[in-house]
Amino acid sequence: MTESSPGTNYKEFRLHSNKNPDTFARHLVAGSLFGNQKLPIYPRLFMQRAPVPRIIAACYVGDHLCGHPGYVHGGLPFVLFDDIFALCAGMGFESGVAMTANMNINFRKPFLPERLCIIRAEVVRQQGRKAWVEGSVRSLDVFTAKDMEKVSMAKNAGISAEEADATLVAEATSVFVEPKFAHSMVSLLGNH
Repeated sequence: MTESSPGTNYKEFRLHSNKNPDTFARHLVAGSLFGNQKLPIYPRLFMQRAPVPRIIAACYVGDHLCGHPGYVHGGLPFVLFDDIFALCAGMGFESGVAMTANMNINFRKPFLPERLCIIRAEVVRQQGRKAWVEGSVRSLDVFTAKDMEKVSMAKNAGISAEEADATLVAEATSVFVEPKFAHSMVSLLGNH
């Protein structure tokens, strides 16, 4: 995790960059979904713990994650929401561990492949071992994986001009819980 630019309270983190490589083969997102023409690079996350847990994630989606030809499979937004929302909820729990209790997704427009997408997550309420997380995924105009490396860091929680012009693909609401056995699990945040 690296510090963001001066004046912001975001920290940059590469999703799954702290995982033991031996676990990749058994992890759906870090293993099966990563690779050329899938998710070719780890999503770049900008994480804020206070005043509320919030994540802005940038992720390139290739054309080998389609359902119907030319359209990203509808299950992918769910999986991406689930991973990023769990991280977001986990920031508010002592253990750092959050598991999905419920998630509802409203699809707004078809998700086209070979695009950079922006996923936002924010804890809108927390009570004890429960956290309510909401977010969205937007697809930017055509972008290559190499172009993503040039994306500048977030300056604040507001939506950038590029993101405002992007296609709203889906919105989600969810409830995450900190399991009673969380102490026996490994946080997705690792040592960060």
